[in-house]
Amino acid sequence: MDEKKLRECFGLFATGITIASTNFENKSYGMTINSFASVSLNPALLLFSIANSSSNLGAFLKNSNFIINVLSKEQLELAKEFSRPQNDKKWQNEEFHLTKLGNVIFEKSLGFFECQTHQTIEAGDHHIIIGQVINLEKLRQASPLLYFGSEFS
Repeated sequence: MDEKKLRECFGLFATGITIASTNFENKSYGMTINSFASVSLNPALLLFSIANSSSNLGAFLKNSNFIINVLSKEQLELAKEFSRPQNDKKWQNEEFHLTKLGNVIFEKSLGFFECQTHQTIEAGDHHIIIGQVINLEKLRQASPLLYFGSEFS
């Protein structure tokens, strides 16, 4: 399979942008993702995928909870910062507060889903993380940040 062509064709599907993060051993880990999807309403389940090569993978596999922030268009720079691996400055780009479980809620996010890890599945060069929603909130009304054709819009 031509990986470049595959990536280009996957890029034809417009997706919303989120930041998945977790707090493991008093350190926050997070990354920009566009592989977010709802799975089930009852029970309330969602999923995202993370590359096996990601420096964040270990924290997500070892911790029992995580959070997904749904990003607004105003958070373009935040999304770019969180897409860079090994970037400790990314946590300084936007005000946030912590949930009772220590997960990050960014102030300009449209909303969030806080989850207990329900299941992890190794699939090719990624892991699929399925979470059961334990806390959620719509925070504000604004335009969503989208990704299409390998570009944010």
